[in-house]
Amino acid sequence: MYFSLIVLRSPNPDVLAAFYNKVGIAMTPEQHDDGPQHFAGSLGRSVLEIYPSKGQGATTITFGLAVESINVFRAAWLSTGGRLGKHEQMVIDPDGNSVFIEEQSKW
Repeated sequence: MYFSLIVLRSPNPDVLAAFYNKVGIAMTPEQHDDGPQHFAGSLGRSVLEIYPSKGQGATTITFGLAVESINVFRAAWLSTGGRLGKHEQMVIDPDGNSVFIEEQSKW
């Protein structure tokens, strides 16, 4: 079992998609039939989607990423405008979503 989809809702989906592009998740514009335009990026077998929030503000969820190097990823995250969380394995995106990071070698 694995997560196949994570959906974030953002008041600024273009900005959030650009942020995730810069940290290594290639986000591309999408639209399904008459649905809203949004962004999607592949994470192995999973997909991260960013939709407009329709005035309700941003989602604030926590999800995890397995990365090649915590230190390299954290440096890229911070240089792109992300913030650190309460401990070294937690980072926060521009909308306030928390991302738990761990090295892929642990998987």
